[in-house]
Amino acid sequence: MARSKSNDSNPDTYPFKPFVHPADYKKVVDHFVGDKSACRGAGRDVDSTLDFQLKHKKSRYRWVCNTHTIVKDKKNNPVVVVGN
Repeated sequence: MARSKSNDSNPDTYPFKPFVHPADYKKVVDHFVGDKSACRGAGRDVDSTLDFQLKHKKSRYRWVCNTHTIVKDKKNNPVVVVGN
């Protein structure tokens, strides 16, 4: 998930907010950008799965299972998230 360039510390500015169910939004933010985020874990690459509700084109929410790998550079910084 992309982070906002304008204010990375403010979760209300993340571009994915309108699409994630309000009950799952904190979980999604914590997973990708929070202090205990999978992005911050030790090791080169991190495989991870996250279940949450995503808004469908007809404004209904659908459960999705996002399976991804967080690829890190030599300094353990996240570079890209690859997955579905």
